[in-house]
Amino acid sequence: MRSSRWMLMLMLAAIPFAGCGSNKNSACEPCTNVDDCESGLFCQQFRDASGNIRNLCGDANPSMTCANR
Repeated sequence: MRSSRWMLMLMLAAIPFAGCGSNKNSACEPCTNVDDCESGLFCQQFRDASGNIRNLCGDANPSMTCANR
């Protein structure tokens, strides 16, 4: 009985890591090409408030904004 409890605890502890397999960037994350971005996002240039141009993952919405980092 004790070993089954430990096994259950180990399995429950591993659940949060199950979704960590994706290496794709979400919106506003840096990228070098479209393959770096999640499905539906594109690697595009954004100009931040300082005038710097950065390549970030974004959607086709022209009014999309990303916070400065």
